[in-house]
Amino acid sequence: MKQIAILGLGRFGRALARTLVEMGHDVMGVDANEAVVEKMAPVLTNCVQADVMDEQTLLSLGVTNFDIVVVGIGNSDMQASIFTTLMLKEMGVEHVVCKVSSNKHARILLKLGADRVVYPERDMGMRFAHSIAQSDVLEFIELSEEYSMMEINAPFVARKAQPGQFIILRVSEVGERVPLTIGGYDREKGTVTIIFQSPGATTKLLAEMNVGD
Repeated sequence: MKQIAILGLGRFGRALARTLVEMGHDVMGVDANEAVVEKMAPVLTNCVQADVMDEQTLLSLGVTNFDIVVVGIGNSDMQASIFTTLMLKEMGVEHVVCKVSSNKHARILLKLGADRVVYPERDMGMRFAHSIAQSDVLEFIELSEEYSMMEINAPFVARKAQPGQFIILRVSEVGERVPLTIGGYDREKGTVTIIFQSPGATTKLLAEMNVGD
């Protein structure tokens, strides 16, 4: 279990926060919008209304003690994103992940010390483009460096799946079989969702697959 702080609870920040909580991590959310904070407070370990660009406020919240800090500030405020990233690295935050809107934005943040950048809108468009073609892997989301979520086309399994069951999965015709817990299923769509770590050879191969494979 990791301690993760998310600065900015827009659509991306809220979705990320909910997923991480469901995975069992401690998540603190910070946003200046009171209505958003009130909405997310029941979901998160801690949810605070504050200015994410206020250094003293972030220090008082203990952001330097978190394993990961995510800068999820909206695409319309690149200056705030840049300033917050720089401030976090100067404060000594070990691992900073930043939401970006363009390659230029990403280059600036990486130069400032961001450990990782993500392109939510671009990645969503790429997943949709691949998913309109017939495939077994309908959706793939990298939740973190260790965890991934995959929705696969498996009508027979989806019809019979029950909570707590697992599937035996093989990445290729000659690959080994590994058991993976079913994280969700949709009988009407005929799909199964799995969430997995990638420590082993087979799950590493699974994590390298793309939508459309």
